[in-house]
Amino acid sequence: MLPEASFKVWTKTVETQGRFRIGAEIATVVRWLKATNDFHLECLAILGHLGQLQIVTHPPVPDLAKELQTRLAEAHATTDEVAVPWVDFARFAGTAWKVSCTFDVKEKRFTIVLPSDTRKLGITPAAGEHAVVFAIGEIVEIWKAENWVQHIRKIRSTLPTIVENSWDALQDRQK
Repeated sequence: MLPEASFKVWTKTVETQGRFRIGAEIATVVRWLKATNDFHLECLAILGHLGQLQIVTHPPVPDLAKELQTRLAEAHATTDEVAVPWVDFARFAGTAWKVSCTFDVKEKRFTIVLPSDTRKLGITPAAGEHAVVFAIGEIVEIWKAENWVQHIRKIRSTLPTIVENSWDALQDRQK
């Protein structure tokens, strides 16, 4: 048996409004979620490195994004710069969506509304489909159910190596 709530997986059905609801227990895993009466947080959704949607409380590399905006205000990007690294960063940073996270005390659940663009792009499930929510520490990921199962199957196929590498990485991790 695993220890209580340091990480968890939930399967939720996406409702017609592109939202899903998840119990207050997620706040015991994800500390930035607060199961309080007035909780409402505007977050960002970004594409994770495995194709999942990752919910974050602040933009990735905000100093670089600010510097990029300052520089672009001084001189616009040109077609000659299409292949430079900062344009790739701008593509990534520009592919972020606002996400609303709210808590309903009466129902004891959070509501998270998935951005319509992520559903149109096939990153997240559409209404009536299943979403997998994975939470660990500050990390909240939303997966299409079939992509999650495929990912877990891949992990399972190399589990002995992953276990060995995990032991090493945990020993090296700062507490």
